[in-house]
Amino acid sequence: MKMKVMKRFSSILLALVMMLAMVMTVSATQPEGEDTPTATTQGTSANTRGSITINNTIEGQTYAIYRIFDLESFNSTTDSYSYKVAEKWQAFFATTEAQAYAKANEDGYVSWVGENTDSRAAELAKLALQYAKNNGIAADGTEVAGGENVAFPELPLGYYLVDSTVGTLCVLTTTNPTQNIEDKNEGPSIEKEVKDEKKELKENETEEDRWGEQSTANIGDTVEFRATISVPKSGAEGYVMHDKMSSGLTFVNDSVKVELNGTEVDAAYYNYQVVAPGSEADDPCTFEVVFSQDFCDSLKADDKIVITYSAVLNKDAVIAGNGNTNDVQLKYGENHDIDGGSDQTKTYTYKFGLVKVDGDKELLTGAEFELYTTAEGGEAIKLVKEGDTYRLAIAEDAEDTTTTTIEAGNVTIKGLGNGTYWLEETKAPDGYNKLSERQSFTIADKSDEVSMNGDIYGQGGLAVMNQTGTELPSTGGIGTTIFYVVGGILVVGAVVLLVVKKRMSHQA
Repeated sequence: MKMKVMKRFSSILLALVMMLAMVMTVSATQPEGEDTPTATTQGTSANTRGSITINNTIEGQTYAIYRIFDLESFNSTTDSYSYKVAEKWQAFFATTEAQAYAKANEDGYVSWVGENTDSRAAELAKLALQYAKNNGIAADGTEVAGGENVAFPELPLGYYLVDSTVGTLCVLTTTNPTQNIEDKNEGPSIEKEVKDEKKELKENETEEDRWGEQSTANIGDTVEFRATISVPKSGAEGYVMHDKMSSGLTFVNDSVKVELNGTEVDAAYYNYQVVAPGSEADDPCTFEVVFSQDFCDSLKADDKIVITYSAVLNKDAVIAGNGNTNDVQLKYGENHDIDGGSDQTKTYTYKFGLVKVDGDKELLTGAEFELYTTAEGGEAIKLVKEGDTYRLAIAEDAEDTTTTTIEAGNVTIKGLGNGTYWLEETKAPDGYNKLSERQSFTIADKSDEVSMNGDIYGQGGLAVMNQTGTELPSTGGIGTTIFYVVGGILVVGAVVLLVVKKRMSHQA
């Protein structure tokens, strides 16, 4: 009768095994000397011992087992199992939380309560494990993996909770008498992406197509990043994301947002903190996101955790070269010491040469320009002059150190992402005509610098040419001369006339 009562409970064991993709085998484990067949299909705790072997383990990680039910007897042919609560778990199964899953009758035999589902079985396993940690219930066996498997031989028959510091193995299984568990070690993985706001979208492309492994940006721009953690199965433990930005990127505080399968996660389930550079000797990073165990316990197979945040491309940004890197690393496990993988993005910015020349390509000075992102209108871009180089300004630059005027010469403009820009001449060199419209130049995944042969323009960058004005005649020059000549002739004529007139009067 009691065996039949327990038959219903046994069905949950098969569901648990299927849920966690474990491989179960049954073999002879009767005490030595007894005449038994090669396969044990029935037995009692008095004459049978069991074992649990965990295969494909991670070296250095600790595996633990807890016997929560004693198995008095079993008959696997008829799926009949007779369980009682193990002594040190009596208090746990007296709680309302535990009795929602399993309950003992007046004779002490255990039966399952409610729906017989994989998810409810996993819930009981996690609940029991947390109770053991909170109440100091010692494991019935612990082993540190030294290779590819861990074995727990000669076990009393029972229903066992199996856990590891890896956090991917938290299962319930029975010894009837022997169980082999495959720890598939399907740890989480992480992927890092950056949004390229300067990418020109093609037909049928969407904003999602801006995300990738690299981007370009202007110095001073805010750059968006996202990291996606893929959860292979339930049983997650100790998820921590570390992010390290190169010196050309400044992390934006309060920019972190977390979503689980497209729904924003309450900040109570995680926290992030900026880490002082070098404070973690083995793993220096810019900031880290630590997820609570309650959140990890809620994760299921194929869940996606998406973490978005941003940084400003600052004045220390690397120009071209290897770009400005952002590295992410995922760790997990009870001690946050299991490597879940890493990934990297790069953000590039470039420089451009500007030279002012005459019609013979000879260098001119005295011209002034302003830089725009539009062919007409718009506001001139603010810059900071650093010798013969103009750097795009950032928000932290003091107002009295910025300018919109570029004095050319032969100068360089740095901190430009991909795209087309326009230069407007606001002042021409003395004696030269000012350009009537803006001149464009394009950045396309590389810097473009000017090369000169002495004071003669060679190639590269943007050479802006001015022509001299035509010298016009002076409006009073020739006319005044004529007046002077004619006036002189009239004066001479008047004198001659006066002399002649006087002679004629004397003769008369």
